[in-house]
Formats: sequence, C-alpha cells, structure tokens
Amino acid sequence: SNGNFMDYWDVIEKYDQLQGGFIWDWVDQGIAQQSDDGTKYWAYGGDFEPEDVHNDGSFCLNGMVFPDRTIHPSIFEMKRAYQYVDFEAVPVNQGVIKVINRHDFISLEGFDLKWELTAEGVVVESGVLESPEVGPASSSYVELGLSGGVEDPSKEYFLNLTVVSREDAPMVPAGHEVAGGQFAMNPGAARSVCTEEFAEKGTGEVSFVETKTVLTVQVPGGEIHFNRSTGQMTSYVMNNTELLSAGPVPNFWRAPIENDFGNRLEKRCAMWKTFGEELTLQTLVPVELDSAVVLVAEYIHPENASNYKVAYHCNSLGEVLVSVEFTPSKDNFPEVPRFGMSMVVPEGFHMLEYFGRGPHENYIDRNHSSHVGLYKSSVDEQYVPYITTGENGNKTEVRWLTLSDGKGNGLMIKGSPTIDFSALHYSQDQLDREVRDGAHTIDLEKSEKVFLNVDWKQMGVGGDNSWGAQTHSEYLLRAEPMKYSYVISPL
Repeated sequence: SNGNFMDYWDVIEKYDQLQGGFIWDWVDQGIAQQSDDGTKYWAYGGDFEPEDVHNDGSFCLNGMVFPDRTIHPSIFEMKRAYQYVDFEAVPVNQGVIKVINRHDFISLEGFDLKWELTAEGVVVESGVLESPEVGPASSSYVELGLSGGVEDPSKEYFLNLTVVSREDAPMVPAGHEVAGGQFAMNPGAARSVCTEEFAEKGTGEVSFVETKTVLTVQVPGGEIHFNRSTGQMTSYVMNNTELLSAGPVPNFWRAPIENDFGNRLEKRCAMWKTFGEELTLQTLVPVELDSAVVLVAEYIHPENASNYKVAYHCNSLGEVLVSVEFTPSKDNFPEVPRFGMSMVVPEGFHMLEYFGRGPHENYIDRNHSSHVGLYKSSVDEQYVPYITTGENGNKTEVRWLTLSDGKGNGLMIKGSPTIDFSALHYSQDQLDREVRDGAHTIDLEKSEKVFLNVDWKQMGVGGDNSWGAQTHSEYLLRAEPMKYSYVISPL
C-alpha cells in the first residue's frame, strides 16, 4: 500500500550513505482467468490447487502495477518520493522558490519548469521557466515572476510546480512530467462553517411535523425525513428530487485491506465493525428557530456506555449542517479504522466533482503526490479494482464535493473545513470479504446507487510490510473524543 513511504524517504535523503526503498514486488503476480459468464478476473494462490494443498494466498499480489501493467494509485507516491528535482518555498507568497537538483551528473538544462497559481482550484496565472540554471547536485533560488498573488484572502491559493522534459528521449517523450510539487499560498484559508451564519441563510419558513414513526422537516421546496426510533435521516428531497435515500449513519469501520489482515486489524478492532449499528437512541429533540429547525439526536452504546451525538441544523435553503461528537467511555479501546458517516445517493447521480487532494486515490499516510485541486470524474472511475477486494477510492483534505445527474440536479457536501470521502457503486459490506463470500473482483455486485462515505478521517493504510506491521502511530485514529461537521445541500 506504500503508506508512510515519504517519511521513510525523508530519512534516505537525510543521510548520504543510506539507501533503500527498493521495490518488492514490482508487479502483481496474478493469472488472467474468466468466470462462467466470460468476465475476466485475476486468479492467485488457492484458485488452482485442491484445498488440502498449501498455497500463499494473495501474498503474490504485492505489486505497484496490476498483472497487465496498468498502475496502482500508490505508484504516484513512489514517483513523488523518487523524483530527482524538488522544491522549497522561500518565501512562496513572493513567488520565490528554491529548486533542488538531485541528479549526480546532469543539470536541469534539458527540462522546463512550469508553474500555475490557482484560486479555489481555478488557474489565475501561469508561466514557464525554460532550462532553469541549476547544476548537478546543487540548488538555486528562482523567481517565478508572479504578477499577482493572494488577491482575495477568502479564497485558497496554491502554487503548482511541474518539471517536464524538453526533448524526446528513449521511453520519455518531450513534455513528460518528471517532478512536481505544490505550496499553499495562504495556509488556513479553508473556513469552518459558523453555526450562527448558517442559521441566518435564507428567509423562508422552516417547520417540522411528526407522526408516530417519522419526523419531517419542511423547507421551501423540499422535505427532510427522520426516523423517530433511530434518529437517523432516511430521505432528503429537494425540488421533487430525492437526493439521499438512506443515511447518513455512523461509520467506524472500513473494508479491511491486505495490510489490515496482515496485522490482524479485523480481529483487534472488531468492536468498531458494528459499533455504529449498535448505538441506541436516547433522545431526539427538535427545536424551531426563526428560519431553521435543529434536531439533536443523542445515543449511547449499550455495552460500554460510549456517547455519540448528532445535530442536524436545517435552514430555509434546504441546507443541513451535520455536527457529530463522539466520546468513548474508555481510553483502552483499539484504534478506530474511520470516524465518519455513510449515506446512499439514488441512482442517476454518477457525475462527481470535488475540490481536494487528487486525482488518484489517497490516504492520510499516502497523499504527498495528490495535490489539492479541482477534479471531475465519474463514480465508476473512483473504483480501484484491487485483485483482492477491500477499502479503496478515498480522497483526503476535501473542501467540497458534488454528485450530479448532468442536468443541474444533485447534491453537494461541504467540509468544515475539510473531510475525507469516497463515492463508489459498491457498499462497504460488498467490499468486505468477511461479510461477503469471495475475495475476487468478480464476486462484487455493482449497484447503480452511490455509496458515499463522508468522514472526518480514516486511518492510514500502512506500508512497512504486509505480514504484521501496523499503521504508524501518527496516522492512526485513537479512541478519544472526536468531532466534525459538514453541510449537505442541493445544487
């Protein structure tokens, strides 16, 4: 999985005589097979021999690329670590950077340095420095020639840098990116949602009605339904279109990956698998404000008395500010795979756009190669077809995302200030081989619905080895008080 590899590589770069980071394995060693209906899949240990014959299972699937040499997302992190050109910003907000050439024998004459300044993901200025004068094993300060800068402090500005080859070379065409980097021009500009400002948005009337089983918040142009026995939102309808058909519901689990099975996470952390389902509603209190309704649902875990609280702040624009707090009852619980909520978006909303780290899959211990930017994709393209099924497709440090039908209808999620998310056509249970029989891609049943995870964070994927090493402590979620917020709104 190559989690925490950049931390490892920092040590390699620090000491001249230290070397490491050798790839083992380069390629997943699977064999192409076809299912009874003709679907191609990759077979591995245990798929050929009788059950009583020893095999190493999936231990042959440790590669950076699939058997057909299509790439895993982690390969971008390796490229980022191995790149021979790097940058330091001194000071970046004045358009000056330090270019470091780690080639032993060649200068940067054969490369161009491209740069672009973005505001909220949109390019506002760009340029090219041809053949930067930086000799081998040396560095130089370079002035980019920015004419502007942070002109609107309410927006996030980033400086993106890429080094590309100037001419064709064996296996490397002209224009190929050999190195990249990104710097935040105004760190901390991403804002949290202010509850007071949120409640004052819009002037329409907001009210609620109750039956024995359902509490419905009525807003101009829509309704938001809650189950009174669970306190959970069951439907979100705006402009006669259902945008959520289930959830959000508490989620503390992830479908285990190979590294998780290698260190027995599925057993050590098993309590979190159904923790969210086991929470028992204690109170559900609705409060009407001038132009908003607030629902507060408080839960307790029946076995260990941990507390969980969700507040749904519904304003007259149909927006819902979801605020979550979790307080564990003990300090010796195992690490938490994820702290977030899961929801289901009806079929038809398959077009994704987001502002966060991307465009490839990334996790908190594997996101140096994933720059903050504005990205578009289909939900289909979010799925990573790992040969053995498990967690995949996550994005970190996301400011907002939308799911739309291409006709102007859809859903927006805004972080406060950021979230992690994944949007797939496969549920978490589908991806979890301990819940569903089979551990091959052909065992999955694709849905037209979108299974959307909106998380505060998910623990890292690890990467020291796949036979016992746990995720590094700085990339774990400890079982301690946690809270986060996000906003659900129609497009």
